[in-house]
Amino acid sequence: MTDPSPLLQTLKIGKKRLLYGIALFWGSLILFLALADIFMNHYELIDSLPLRRLVNITRDDGLPNWFSSIQLLSVSIVLWIVLFVLVYSKPNLIRKKSEKIGWGLSALFFTYLAVDDGSKMHERMGTAFRNSIEARHEYNPGFISNLFDVFPSYGWQFVFVPIFGLIAIFMLLFLFEENTSGLCPGVKEEKFEKRMVFHNTLKKCSFGLWMIIF
Repeated sequence: MTDPSPLLQTLKIGKKRLLYGIALFWGSLILFLALADIFMNHYELIDSLPLRRLVNITRDDGLPNWFSSIQLLSVSIVLWIVLFVLVYSKPNLIRKKSEKIGWGLSALFFTYLAVDDGSKMHERMGTAFRNSIEARHEYNPGFISNLFDVFPSYGWQFVFVPIFGLIAIFMLLFLFEENTSGLCPGVKEEKFEKRMVFHNTLKKCSFGLWMIIF
């Protein structure tokens, strides 16, 4: 009878090499798009206006915006996987309810950002909110309508920047706590170690991608 052991192959992935590879790949693309915008678009090293628009970082129909949407979607997928592993692994790796809320909110936030970046949702919602406020107070401007004068070009900043700022602060504190926390209480380290390998790799991936974006 043939020994099946030689036929079995184990896939081994170096965590550090994987994370460094992702960071190098992502960073190289970001650097390329930034340099393309500076030299090809701003300094007009090429005469073709359509090609300059293609690398214009401020436009919603160019390569930088497409890359941004893909990047945000990638982070959201990793965060959803982290949440799935934490919730459905046995023993359950979530120590407290706040962790589930933290990872869930982070995943939802980046999912929204991915959709928003590809659909100009925040611009349209901000404009709709501004038009509604100005129509109600056309002849008697109130405090809120006067605040829009501070943001004459982009009304969405008045609506979304405070919300995004609070979420960003929450995520910074949450991810910092997660990356400095220890093992779950009540679980022996030797039994817990194997179950934490995949979980820790995903957490580092999500934290690394998140830091690249912000």
